[in-house]
Amino acid sequence: MIVTDARIGAVNSERVAIFAGPSACVVNDPRIVRFPPASAGDLVAAHRLGIRRIVYADSLFFDACPTHREIMALIGSGVELVGCASAGALRAAELKSSGMRGVGIVCTLVRAGLLKEDGELALLLNDDYSAAGYPLLQIRYYLGYLLQMGLARAELAMVFAKISSTYFMLRSKEYIEDTIERHLKIGDNASLLPIGSPIFDLKGMDLERAMRWVLRLKPSVARVNRCWLRIGLGLGSSGCAVRLP
Repeated sequence: MIVTDARIGAVNSERVAIFAGPSACVVNDPRIVRFPPASAGDLVAAHRLGIRRIVYADSLFFDACPTHREIMALIGSGVELVGCASAGALRAAELKSSGMRGVGIVCTLVRAGLLKEDGELALLLNDDYSAAGYPLLQIRYYLGYLLQMGLARAELAMVFAKISSTYFMLRSKEYIEDTIERHLKIGDNASLLPIGSPIFDLKGMDLERAMRWVLRLKPSVARVNRCWLRIGLGLGSSGCAVRLP
């Protein structure tokens, strides 16, 4: 839960609260007040501090998330509430008709019915809430990139099946990177980017886009490669690339 301290003392309506952990935000702006992943009641607590613009990205997988009632009450009181990247994107997709804005590819996929399992977004965390693993959606995206770079679909599908069948609390970055290297042998190919490259961080890109939108900044130059994503979403299903909206 939010604890009011000296760092929050100057909060006013110009500030923007961001609730994020593993969805790393690269936007630096003096108006931003950063909070850990949101639990039930945290969004309301931020509003009580005088904040009227909130970006909700993350919640902890086993915690009670902000409820529909909490979110709808905030929107009804005039709070500008944006969901993105992870749990926030899920809530925004559910509450679109209630006025919650969703920003980014995750919300788009959920609303289109192409992302139906919240487990696709779950990942292992460090003690400071930073990412200690990669979500399945990012793994799909990366494997789509590898297919475009010439690797065999059958091998990529096998790697995805192995990783996705592993409990998410055991899917550390080291485990995922080792599994990819052991089965695909890509370490010696200098032309291939690693999965940890920022261009594969879909949740991070979503959060940056949301923050720039709320702060009225210029849009990011980062773009989701729809071809990689389309291919990746097809892994583990029909074997065919899906159609993106």
